[in-house]
Amino acid sequence: MKRIQLIIGIIPAFFLTAGTAYCGDLKSPYSLESSATLPEGVRNPQVKGILTWVEGKYTSGGDVQPLGDPLSRSVSWGQVIATKSPVDQAKLRYLLQNNGVSESDLAGSINTEINSFASIIAPVFAYGVTPWWTTALAVPVYKIEIKSKTGFQKSQKGEKIVNLICNSGQDACNSAKAGFNDLKNKINTTIESMGYDPIDEEQELSAIGDVKLVNKIRLVHSKRNHFSVTNEITLPTGRVASPNKLVQPTTGDGQLDVGLIGSYDYDLQRDWVFNAHAGYTHQFADSLIKRIPSTSDSPLSSDTEWVRRDLGDQLKAGSAIAYTFRPLGLTLGAQYDYQYQLGTTYSGSQFHDSRYRMLESFEPAQSLHSATVQLKFSTIDWYRKKQFAVPLSAALSYGHPIYGKNVTDNDLYAADLIMFF
Repeated sequence: MKRIQLIIGIIPAFFLTAGTAYCGDLKSPYSLESSATLPEGVRNPQVKGILTWVEGKYTSGGDVQPLGDPLSRSVSWGQVIATKSPVDQAKLRYLLQNNGVSESDLAGSINTEINSFASIIAPVFAYGVTPWWTTALAVPVYKIEIKSKTGFQKSQKGEKIVNLICNSGQDACNSAKAGFNDLKNKINTTIESMGYDPIDEEQELSAIGDVKLVNKIRLVHSKRNHFSVTNEITLPTGRVASPNKLVQPTTGDGQLDVGLIGSYDYDLQRDWVFNAHAGYTHQFADSLIKRIPSTSDSPLSSDTEWVRRDLGDQLKAGSAIAYTFRPLGLTLGAQYDYQYQLGTTYSGSQFHDSRYRMLESFEPAQSLHSATVQLKFSTIDWYRKKQFAVPLSAALSYGHPIYGKNVTDNDLYAADLIMFF
């Protein structure tokens, strides 16, 4: 028997880094596509659990960088001197000159490490309205943790100067080390002067995500060929981002989305099924408060405005193959997907048009190649033969990003428990 659970995507972006919101961020699928619908009158309660850890993201060039990199900064000796009293400034300048160190030389770097974890529990209820029409509702609930840590790494010359200072006396040594430690707070000092909230070392959020309404229509159902079309409506019920926080957990992007997915199954043999699918999602425009950058090299800004935003539409295509070990009730499948999202566009009236184009440059187009594997156990065939008391299925899935641009590189781990009555 073909799979009859409904595949419902429920993961939006859930964090912001350095003022750049990866809203509607593309993610690896965590389940396999199918054209199957529920039989008429069958109720299908499901519970989906998803875990993911996020530590890095793909750049526009396809390289992976840590999440905290946009907040990391190099520090020159001139910047170190600026934190000192006039007397200490003179002493430090004298020491630097005697050792051939310029104020423009690198003293070290402020490094920021950001790690996040999310667990999602999504109750889903699906119902077979007719043999060819299935409807469903998914309500994801998120628990998100984000940890941020800032440290100062001295350069080789920086280490040399600190050692010279420490050799001159303990008080001077303590003062130098305290000065470098103070530099760790430079990020918060800078962003607070621009009206941002300081970056919290630990943040937690438990909140509902974007609710999804799904209707699936089966158009073709022959001996070997099966085709269905799925309409997905995503309601903006999740927690959205604040313009005053650079790093924060969110569970939604604030926009209404409408998607259409076509899914084709071909029964290669009795136990082999091939699937091909493609879809398009339109993300409707909305309005929100955004920081409007004044330079092209940083999204940080003290200027805010209520702007019109249009997240780019999304396209996806993929294929899958699955084999069922009927005596054991097991199905093993693998799937490849390609996803693409257009860049975000903004419009406003308070500033020059070039500043909105700068804002757009920090939210460019995204692309993602990913692979998904799934192992599912089902008692449906046994139930039909009266060899098992209840019809149910359970599945374990793993989604892995292969290559991407401007998206996070996190793996997804999912578990499903599905019942029928």
